[in-house]
Amino acid sequence: MDQPADLTGRTIGKYRVVQRLGRGGMAEVYRAYQTTLDRYVALKVILPQLTADPDFLKRFEREAKNVAALRHPNIIQVFDFDVEAGQPYMVMEYIEGDALNRLLAKLAQRGQTLPEAQALRVVREIAQALAYAHKQNVVHRDVKPANVMLDKSGRVVLTDFGVAKMVGGETLTATGTATGTPAYMSPEQALGAAVDQRADLYALGVILFELITGRVPFEAETPLAIMLQHAHAVRPSPRQWQPNLADGLERLILKSLARDPGERCQSAEEFLGYLNNPAAAAQIIVPASALTPGDPAARPSSPAAPPAAQAASNAETVPPVPAAAQPVARTLRQTLKALTCYHCTGAGLELEPDGRVRCTFCNELNEMAGPVCPRCEFVNAAGAEICQSCNLALGRTCPNCQTRNWSGAERCVACGRSLDTLAALIERAGDAGERFHQERRDLAAVSAQEEAGARQRLAQLEAIDQRRQAALQAAAARQAREQRLALTAIFVIVLLIIGGFVVVALWFQ
Repeated sequence: MDQPADLTGRTIGKYRVVQRLGRGGMAEVYRAYQTTLDRYVALKVILPQLTADPDFLKRFEREAKNVAALRHPNIIQVFDFDVEAGQPYMVMEYIEGDALNRLLAKLAQRGQTLPEAQALRVVREIAQALAYAHKQNVVHRDVKPANVMLDKSGRVVLTDFGVAKMVGGETLTATGTATGTPAYMSPEQALGAAVDQRADLYALGVILFELITGRVPFEAETPLAIMLQHAHAVRPSPRQWQPNLADGLERLILKSLARDPGERCQSAEEFLGYLNNPAAAAQIIVPASALTPGDPAARPSSPAAPPAAQAASNAETVPPVPAAAQPVARTLRQTLKALTCYHCTGAGLELEPDGRVRCTFCNELNEMAGPVCPRCEFVNAAGAEICQSCNLALGRTCPNCQTRNWSGAERCVACGRSLDTLAALIERAGDAGERFHQERRDLAAVSAQEEAGARQRLAQLEAIDQRRQAALQAAAARQAREQRLALTAIFVIVLLIIGGFVVVALWFQ
């Protein structure tokens, strides 16, 4: 089948296509420029051969609306969707970063794997995105590292929601390309059965397996062979490649890879509960179909311990990990992406004027998370007066009404008076520093121009001197020739005179 033409340089709707970023089995992705809002976007153009189905455009519009309605910091934002000349396309936020599969490939070339703490953070944020999407009755169907982006701030973004369902949801398309990716495909998806959110959790277990070990559970020469392994083969233990792997993490991976969907985690919230509570994960009884012969993971680590689901929900038996202990990448005026709400498990908390955090999804205050330090951005425990990380005072008194405010507040919560926050001081200092560096750059540019002008003038003077030296040499040569001619003429005249005298003398004899 002919490859679709490169759309670079064309204008589609309000978007000027700038660069082709990649091509998959269902769509091509371009970087495009939206002139009306002066921003770059990602343009996903569905491949023409997939639009032959007369019901496709209806499915495309329905699923695109569902995906565009998703609002979560770990899910790519869809801005627009449309059809032009029979060619459907979606417009999404453009993420400056790298895909997880490319990061893993770079690590594999060096014989390395992702550090476990970072691997767990990536999987946690993917699970949070899936938890939110599943609550909206949206199943991804193609969770894989190629559909996971890491932006420059470290945010994990899950992409390509709804595309698999747009092309009809069959196991294979007309071109023979699986709507899911074989290496991450659940057994029921490989066998062409109906899938639900548990298929996404199976793929998430494969990703966790790969991040920990540096390889996927099943590899074969053909996609069909890989799909059959997912459907029938015994699951390898990640301890084969990571002998020091924690028992709870191994059990969670094997539970996620169970062939029977009923034996896996039944929701992303349950998966997150185990991921955030190693003690609860250590009590998981792994399904027999996911074990290698003689694997001790079939037994819980403590016979008297309650089942994992009960332990995860029993706060007295297994206390949850405090949110304040989790690292935060960015906080000021931004969503606290590394924290999850204790009320709804949504990944997105926003700063209140007093420094506390509120969930953007359930609108509940998370009381266990205290003031955020405006300098080092550490999330402190509730009621903290001094930052546990950098010892900065977390409160300040308004000079107008003496009300105690958060040290990062811009205005007093009582009288509304503007406060010189640490963030504002840092911003002004940054502006001054930028002006200083700009002046230095301007001065360096002027100096470079003057130096270039001086070199040019020196070259001109050297050229003039060379022409003067050449003229002097030519004049000296001309003078030497003239002198030689004069001497020759005098010599000839003397000879003539002498010859005349000789002739006269001979004549008179």
